[in-house]
Amino acid sequence: MKAYKVVVKNEFRDSSDRFFWDKKFDKDSLVSIRGSDLTIEYKLNEKAFPEIGKLFVFKNLERAKICLSNIQNEQTFFVFEGEVENCRRIFRVCSYMRDYFTFWEAKKNHKNPRNYVITGPAPQGSYVCDSFTPTKIVSMWKGGKEI
Repeated sequence: MKAYKVVVKNEFRDSSDRFFWDKKFDKDSLVSIRGSDLTIEYKLNEKAFPEIGKLFVFKNLERAKICLSNIQNEQTFFVFEGEVENCRRIFRVCSYMRDYFTFWEAKKNHKNPRNYVITGPAPQGSYVCDSFTPTKIVSMWKGGKEI
């Protein structure tokens, strides 16, 4: 099945406007937004698997773009088109981006993440899958706008 994965360029600014990046990956790598030792790097035509849990994807490009239009920061985001395995719809997600790290740390430690984070309805068109193989970059975003 075809799906769309939002990834971010492996860089970010701190409050002093300095750039940083996850040292496990090259500075210009495209990675998931997990922000922990569970971060996943995505490369074209290479299958990516999570260490634990599932990967979050969108069923269509329009839904991924709606999600990105709500992210108002200066990080550079990309949308991959690719193939997924064992895909199913997801109904609830973390309500706040800051909770994703807590969610995955709880999951890694075999605890129920819902005891540690607030969840809300998943964006329309959201799915989870066992693996994602990016085949091409179809969109690039910065500051809530497609570039």
